[in-house]
Order: sequence, then C-alpha cells, then structure tokens
Amino acid sequence: MSNKKYQIFISSTFEDLQDERKAALEAILITNNIPIGMESFVASSKEQFEHIKSCIESCDYYILIVGARYGTQHPKLNLSYTELEFDYAKSLNKPILAFIRSDINKCRKKDTDLENISKFRTKVQQEHLCQLFNNKVELKGLVLAALTQEIERNPQIGWIRSNKAISKYTTQKDCILELIKKEKELLQYAIQHFQNYQQYGDYAGAFQRDYEFNVWIQKIIEFIKQNQLNQNYLYNFNGTIPYAKVIKEQLILLEGLLASYEYQELV
Repeated sequence: MSNKKYQIFISSTFEDLQDERKAALEAILITNNIPIGMESFVASSKEQFEHIKSCIESCDYYILIVGARYGTQHPKLNLSYTELEFDYAKSLNKPILAFIRSDINKCRKKDTDLENISKFRTKVQQEHLCQLFNNKVELKGLVLAALTQEIERNPQIGWIRSNKAISKYTTQKDCILELIKKEKELLQYAIQHFQNYQQYGDYAGAFQRDYEFNVWIQKIIEFIKQNQLNQNYLYNFNGTIPYAKVIKEQLILLEGLLASYEYQELV
C-alpha cells in the first residue's frame, strides 16, 4: 500500500445533500484518503470564501455534487459558494469529479425558483464530464470507482510522512541538497508570482505552489528535528511575508548548513 495520502475537497450545498456528502466521504475513506469539506471547517479570521479557497488550494482532487438547490450566494459576487468553489477549482486546474442528481424534479428538497440551479447544472455538464446518480447508494459507488481511477490515471502531489519522504537518502548532505534543489525551483515561481502581484494586485490570484511550499517547509522542520540541528537553521515567518522572501532567506540558511556541517549518517 502506498504511503501517500490524497486530500479531497467535497463541494455541494449542505442541507439538502447531507446524506450524499456522507456517502462521498465514506467512499473517500475507503480509498484511505483524506476528505475535507464544510463539516471540518473551524472558526477563522479569514473572510469565508478566502478560507474556502485556501482549503481548495491544499487539496489534490475536487468532488462536486449537484442536486436541486443553488445554495447561499456570496454577498458581493452574486454567485453561490458552490459555483464559486467549482470555478476556483477549475482555475487551479484541480482534477474535478462531478456528480449530478439525474432528475431535478425527483429531488426531495429543491429551490422554488429553479432558474439558478438549472443554469449551474447546465454549466457544469457543458464544461466538465459528469456522472448522473439517483440516490446516495449509487453515488457512493460512483465516487469510489471514479476516485480510484482518477488517482491511478492522474496522480497528484499528495501527502506523505516527512520521515518517509527523506528515508531514501543515506546522508544529511543528500537531504540538504534535495531541499535546496526544491527551494530553487519554488523560488522561480515565487518571484514570478510576486512580480504579478505588484503589477495586478489581487487579480494576480493565489500562489499556485502554496501546497508544495508547505510540504517543503514541513520537510525542513522534520529534518532539523530528526537530526537535532540548531533551530536557527529554520527561517521563522508569520505567514504574511512574500513567498520569495521566505524562500530566499531559507535558502541562505540551508546553504550555510551545507557549507559548515560535518555530515553524518541519517538518524
């Protein structure tokens, strides 16, 4: 069995599709992966949709379930949160698995005015390959089959325990060199994102390597902890500094470690 776990975002309206969301969650757990959705959201200082966006950014796959309700609309954007989530996942090129209740008229709970939800259902079907379902039992099987196939066909970055991620290296030097290599790759993207932000402001969009950045930082933290290195080799930041600044500062620290440390076998 693979050590890698994937994080899957479940998007849908909530009150009318609770049973269907539970079915999708169970299917994800059967595949030994990690579901995330509004059920797991906690209080946050972020504006609601900004928090949702950060959750989608950190996920590997996105599952959309559509019934007969359009859902709560964003107060400024005049689109439902479900549609905004779908559009954002598309903008990030996330692998999308879409499931639509086959007959809108047979849904137990539906909008009085079906115009918005009908338009959204049509939009999803026109822009993405969808699977139709009739009940929660059928949906669970469809999600299980589609997710298993998508992971095999289109594997994403995923999550892996830090000690497993570095176990292929035999010396500390090997680990540091690999961390620096990844750091230089991320720096190129971070500089471009910062330049875009200076030019376009918020229209530049999110840093699409945020997930890789966080995995990389976690590997450094685990490496320092496992090998009992000085904590000064980890650059501390409060989360608001531009990515390019953080990566540059951390690169200096790792290169200093590479130049001065007497390498030993990995702990």
